[in-house]
Amino acid sequence: MSDNVQQAMTLNFLVPASGQTNVTIIGLPNANIGGPDPYTIDWKSLNSFIQGQLFIPQACTIDASGIDPSVTLVFEIPAINFKRNIVGGKSPTFQFPALQDLVTSVTPSDGTSTFTTFWYNYPALPDAGG
Repeated sequence: MSDNVQQAMTLNFLVPASGQTNVTIIGLPNANIGGPDPYTIDWKSLNSFIQGQLFIPQACTIDASGIDPSVTLVFEIPAINFKRNIVGGKSPTFQFPALQDLVTSVTPSDGTSTFTTFWYNYPALPDAGG
């Protein structure tokens, strides 16, 4: 395989990706979620806290409804260079690949905004903005 072609293990579009269907709700920033900063979630590290079951999200809702529209949240999955911009005042739902070693980050452009995230281990229907 050439250097510019990469593969990642996924469990995509299974209902659920693993175990029973669940949603995990995480307020960000959060210093107890296993990532290198309070806006990053290392899902492999977090798994031990989800009733002993492997929780692999493959969709999420980011509730930025309480954030000023001048602030943008940047959702990223660095392993696959997946990025989505969320404008303050919105609450989009969208899907992404269910990577087995998933690390996600949702960083506000102002560096201080707080918001709630909802993570699903099953495919969620995207809304009009997702």
